[in-house]
Amino acid sequence: MNRPVDWKAFEYKFSTDPRPAFEGLAYILFCHEFKQTYGIFRYYNQPYIETQPANTADGHKVGFQAKYYDAGTQMSSKEQDLKDAIKGAKNKYAGIDRIIFYINKEFSASNAKDKDKPKHQLRIEKYGKNLGIEIQWRGQSHIEKCWQKKKN
Repeated sequence: MNRPVDWKAFEYKFSTDPRPAFEGLAYILFCHEFKQTYGIFRYYNQPYIETQPANTADGHKVGFQAKYYDAGTQMSSKEQDLKDAIKGAKNKYAGIDRIIFYINKEFSASNAKDKDKPKHQLRIEKYGKNLGIEIQWRGQSHIEKCWQKKKN
């Protein structure tokens, strides 16, 4: 039986500080997605991304950032933080061309009739593209689906 992730239970279980627990979850999902059987090296207080970048089977150099936000945080208020992470990663890690953001919140859909993505999400993606970095998102729905797989 597949049950959705209970994010309130997650917050309760890790109530002293849910961020490290979410970072650990994102790390597991990232390693699984990119077949990093033995994990990925990281430094204490690794800057801009959570671990050293990983080389993918299709020739990309990808890093990830886990962002756990409390219920009252608006994703639009985090635009500059995410851009700063992109810029820092570009300057720090030679050859990085993709960053995946694991976030525990969903973006709100655009109010525009012909668009799904909100303006702040589009600006973040464009900022990355201008630096030669593809931005991908792993939000609640993605995390919940990965977590429901039998092998996870």
